[in-house]
Amino acid sequence: MCLIVRPLKIRRTAPVFILRRKYAEKIYRYVSLSTLGLTAISCYILADTFFVSKGMGVVGLTALNLAIPVSQLSTGIVMIVFNFIIIRIAGNVGVGV
Repeated sequence: MCLIVRPLKIRRTAPVFILRRKYAEKIYRYVSLSTLGLTAISCYILADTFFVSKGMGVVGLTALNLAIPVSQLSTGIVMIVFNFIIIRIAGNVGVGV
């Protein structure tokens, strides 16, 4: 008994370059908004540091220099954890779980 296996014909709904362009536009949009948000946070921290230095002086600047790294570290850890969770969920959705 001999089985003849024919290759499957794959229908494409759109040309590949159109799909790539669509995904590239989404990626650029998310990256640009993320960069804009991080720039806004940096400008806020800079302005806040200026006003605290004018209002509270050296003690306020010392408090900011101690608090800003802690807040940035906690933000970074939360972003890492949530990105891990999102990747796990996307993987499970892609598998069909």
